[in-house]
Amino acid sequence: MSRKPLEVVDFSIVQEPLAGLLRNADSDLHRRINVAAQTNDPDELRRLTLLLLMQRFAVNSYQAVGFLLSDVDEHPKRLPKFVLTVPSINRQLMDLWFSLVYIMDDFGPRALLFDQVGYREVCEEIARHRQMYGSDAAWNDWFVDMNELKQLMERQIPMTAAQRSTPSQEIPYWLGPYNLSKQKTKSQKFLKFLEKLMYHDTSAEAHLKPGGLFMAGSILLADIAIPEVREQLENRTIHQYKFRQFCRTVLTVLGVLSEVELYCHLNNREQLVKVWSLLAGYNADVKDVYVERYQLLLTQRETR
Repeated sequence: MSRKPLEVVDFSIVQEPLAGLLRNADSDLHRRINVAAQTNDPDELRRLTLLLLMQRFAVNSYQAVGFLLSDVDEHPKRLPKFVLTVPSINRQLMDLWFSLVYIMDDFGPRALLFDQVGYREVCEEIARHRQMYGSDAAWNDWFVDMNELKQLMERQIPMTAAQRSTPSQEIPYWLGPYNLSKQKTKSQKFLKFLEKLMYHDTSAEAHLKPGGLFMAGSILLADIAIPEVREQLENRTIHQYKFRQFCRTVLTVLGVLSEVELYCHLNNREQLVKVWSLLAGYNADVKDVYVERYQLLLTQRETR
């Protein structure tokens, strides 16, 4: 059956304004952190540092995916099938995005809980490794480094004495995206929407569940397929898959940047709206997410 030719998309139309947005968002948030440090507000400094960490993680992932999938500077070791690793990166980003949206509904207490959960997990990591390798001198430096991190977190994160002494009993685990979407919170409707639209199938592909494996894995079997199917896989399917996954990477990064902007008021709304609108013209998922949450929030009058 004949199919319509694939649309050729010049992604630089999106990437060029996005590059400027990423630079501005980072430098603006960094300046805000410097102000918090100078005004001796440790709680705000801790919260803003968490946002910077999340934002930089998202941008780093976007840059890595862009390098991995680049068709501008071709390299013989950069294989088209490497795109199959991108769902795992996108799932990481979506986990971060879900957490950030949930945190923003009650920013102070939930950001603090997120930090405290990080402390619990560092303590548990140290305990697990001490049980396995505590008598091995080769691990001494690792234990020194991890204990320094633990002490730094104790100085910076407000906790009760009980939380410090028995974190595994006093601090609950952080929930994953599916369970976050079940929480009674202001953004529950949006989180449920995201889980159904994007997270469910991305998680299936990242975990290589049967459906996820077979939906994406056909690309790896092109060499043993009949000629007609092989042509379809190599000249159409892989390009569609690459475009869809890269759009999801950019979409998730835009979601993270938008949440930070809505809290911090860094004057990047106009740039965000421009990039959202450009990408929404090419991809239905982007358009749906933008209309569902960010179009109204980013264009309404700012309140501080």
